Amino acid sequence: MRFFSLTSLFHSRCHQVYEERGGSLPPASRLAPGNVQNVSCPPQFFRHPPLRGQNDTAHDFAGARITQCAPAGNPKQGCSRPRNAPAFLRVALKHAVLAVLFLAGLSSCTRKLGWGVLLWSDEERGIPSGTVLPVYIKSNIEKTWIAGVPKDYTKPGEHSAKFGVPLAELDLVGGKRAAEKRAQEFGEYALVYAETLQDGLPIRESPDNSARRVYRLRQGEILKILSIAQGNPAISATGDPLPGDWLRVLTENGTRGYCFSYRLRLFEHIPGTLVSAPSEDGDKRDVEREKVLTKTWVSEVYSAMVRDRKLDLEALSRKWGFSAGEDTGIAHIYAPAAATETAGRLTAAERNRQEINLSFPYTEIKSLGSRDWQLVDANGNGTLLISLLSDTRLSVQYNTASGLPRTLYFTALSVPLDDLIVQETVRRDDMWAALLSHGTAWRSAYYGRLNFEPNKNITWSGFDRLVPQYISNMALPSGRVSLSLFLDPSLASIYDGALTVHLNNIGGGTSQAHFLYVVEEGNAVGQYGLRLEFVPQDNIEDVTVKRRTPSPTILYFYTE
Repeated sequence: MRFFSLTSLFHSRCHQVYEERGGSLPPASRLAPGNVQNVSCPPQFFRHPPLRGQNDTAHDFAGARITQCAPAGNPKQGCSRPRNAPAFLRVALKHAVLAVLFLAGLSSCTRKLGWGVLLWSDEERGIPSGTVLPVYIKSNIEKTWIAGVPKDYTKPGEHSAKFGVPLAELDLVGGKRAAEKRAQEFGEYALVYAETLQDGLPIRESPDNSARRVYRLRQGEILKILSIAQGNPAISATGDPLPGDWLRVLTENGTRGYCFSYRLRLFEHIPGTLVSAPSEDGDKRDVEREKVLTKTWVSEVYSAMVRDRKLDLEALSRKWGFSAGEDTGIAHIYAPAAATETAGRLTAAERNRQEINLSFPYTEIKSLGSRDWQLVDANGNGTLLISLLSDTRLSVQYNTASGLPRTLYFTALSVPLDDLIVQETVRRDDMWAALLSHGTAWRSAYYGRLNFEPNKNITWSGFDRLVPQYISNMALPSGRVSLSLFLDPSLASIYDGALTVHLNNIGGGTSQAHFLYVVEEGNAVGQYGLRLEFVPQDNIEDVTVKRRTPSPTILYFYTE
């Protein structure tokens, strides 16, 4: 905290009043430090500006006429001093004005703006946070309040002592009674501070871990707790709520916002020395680290889907990716089993069971270079190596249970995953609507009757000829249809698409069969034809039907 001499206090008052009148103090009018005889405000500080469009006479603080102003629109701009005043009168007037200004400076420091509550304790005076203070001056230039020192904290020989408080560290309330009420409300948190236990912990605009970040804390940085806040629970990387509360906080640089308490160490503090971690230097490495912490990193398999325009809705909904855990201090890797060596030999159910799902608590993000970092846990052990390969590609290396290093790759998509899910859902709904537009009830002389419903439920009776080669003998006539398959370009010109029939089984579960389909033009009696061609599982790679069988099984249906 800074102490102000009478000279600087008066000068701040000049600044304050002149700012209120819309002016800015020119450099030539700055006070000479420590020179009380030079205490003065520039002449324009005391002028009453003329009304637009009128001839007015402006007067200085002592009441002497000094200016004749031109009307609006007159090419003669501004105001000018009188030219014919005798020299001795000008000198006398100057000294009179200086004397009056000096006394005005003294009196201005005794008039209060109001009363306020100190939010951050003053270490020099030992004034604790929560103290009610009289406030005299607000300096927007120096970003400081001038407040009175309570009697219990004045030094020997001081009378009406005043001190400077950064604007963010004091709330101006109004009257003394209102300030005392505010101090009473603040009392529960008046002495409560916190130390951040995680490098990169964000302070947010509102109490929600999806809200905009307004500040990022360094490990060990001290912040002031202002109050508890109601907000959406902070969620861990695994989707579970975290223990703790949202807190309204104030940082040493004056930033206010909300921080979740999970990675904070709260403590009570009476005035004394508060040691805080150094702030970030803002160099390029911090900018690059910000990309790692703030971007949404997803599995590279999604990037290939977007590139090939073949979105696997089931895979998208799993939301595989890497989270740096900026709100929790727990980095999380969730990746498909395709990242393992044996993935190609696994069924879909086995792949789901063998997904990579790992968490890594950390307290520090240690820089290893311009685009490389190591996450360090509370014991000082490095757990993850992170490399920013480009603005949109990230590699993450960790050690498996057997101690072998493994590297996974992630990407930052230009479109959020949720948007991709919506796009793919709409595409499938449009395909189904196009098929229903030709008919919902279909009959085949050999393969029974099909009934389609808008919600993709179906009934299929009379499919006995397909059992058990294509459809299980446990299958019931009810089920649903999915449109999760894509066509190889060699097939896209022949068929409208591919669908999968999922029939409910006796005792639970489903039996599924894949078909290429195309709707053919209506016959002489106005019936449309639906041709289904069975697709063996071996003809499907990932989510794409790659080829037909040499001797395909084809089913013909017509609208009823």
